Amino acid sequence: MMKKVNFIIAIATFNRIDNLKVVIDSILNQKLKKNVNLEVVISNSCSTDETSSFLESLKTNNQFHIHNNSEKIPKNTLSQFINFENLSKTIPEYADWVWWLGDDDKLVNNNSVQCVVDTIMENDEDDLTFVHACSARRSSKKKNKVKDSIFNLCQEFGYHEMLGWCSSIVMKGNAIKNILASSSRNKIYLDGETQKAVSCFIHSFYILKNYHNKIGIFLDYPLVDNQVFGQTE
Repeated sequence: MMKKVNFIIAIATFNRIDNLKVVIDSILNQKLKKNVNLEVVISNSCSTDETSSFLESLKTNNQFHIHNNSEKIPKNTLSQFINFENLSKTIPEYADWVWWLGDDDKLVNNNSVQCVVDTIMENDEDDLTFVHACSARRSSKKKNKVKDSIFNLCQEFGYHEMLGWCSSIVMKGNAIKNILASSSRNKIYLDGETQKAVSCFIHSFYILKNYHNKIGIFLDYPLVDNQVFGQTE
């Protein structure tokens, strides 16, 4: 009998209702083996578009775990880190593995999740903690799987390449909950010289700090990508 895997896709969202619908469709279209239990966790902090009402409509589906907060973000508070904190609290304790997807990204194949799960099952060991699910644009298309410590993967392929883009990050459930909670600790920003350093990539720091010696896999398959390219101002 194949081992059952509770696989969670976690999304923090803010004012991107159209993009959010696209990424959810890409998740619901996944083809999975019977041993994979796929669930979706979404945290919405203070969106002012139709995100809140859309998420309320999803609550009747047991596949979804929703944190839908309409309260205003306090002054001098970084909203994305509020979202990270709420996402950490909403991911269920029974999550075996969590794929952290951006709300403006998407899974590019209907077997993206199964490809990741198969890789995890083929390399099932206590220290396996991290999988880098490659961006379709960044993949060499050679379908290589490189297994090493997270530190060595960063040394070989680049720190930012491995850990920077959240939508390539798949981690054990307890690890990603810890990373999200740790990343939200410095959510208050101040004017002047009293401010502690704040980085958009603080999650990368905590992954490397806490799990550098754990085993990771660089999965060089085209699995996930941006919905649109380029950045707004």
